[in-house]
Amino acid sequence: MYYKAIEVLLKKGDITRAKRVYDKLSSHLMEIGIKPRLKFDDFLSKRGSEFMLNGNKAVVVDEKLFESFLFLESRRREKSFVLVEVKLMNKSISTEDVSQRVASHLRKGDVMTFSGETIRILFHCPEQRRPTMEKRVVNTLEKIGLKKGQYEIS
Repeated sequence: MYYKAIEVLLKKGDITRAKRVYDKLSSHLMEIGIKPRLKFDDFLSKRGSEFMLNGNKAVVVDEKLFESFLFLESRRREKSFVLVEVKLMNKSISTEDVSQRVASHLRKGDVMTFSGETIRILFHCPEQRRPTMEKRVVNTLEKIGLKKGQYEIS
């Protein structure tokens, strides 16, 4: 059942939650001295890049995978991405919840991650579109109910 839950979460594009379910499974199995049959990377590689095709919304990934995307993008000859960081000022606001809600308002192919009170978004577009992307994030945050003093964008 755990494997099925992980697959369903990956189909929805919720990689972070899928990873948490996998970690929980691993923990339970390790307690009784058994290793999981599959590694989390096996789920991702088995699915190829299908998890990126989750409708018209950005994908939320864990920090390690996000850093991999960022590294690969930085290795291109021409810089074709914009990195926007959103810092939530109110610690009671869940970055995971905000990330999932913001993702549904962004474009397919954009990638997001969150940790602590920071959300990072990797937009695939030229650097000169940064003001447009920042405005898009501000508009989206306001749509989901955050007010201007509850976050900072950089």
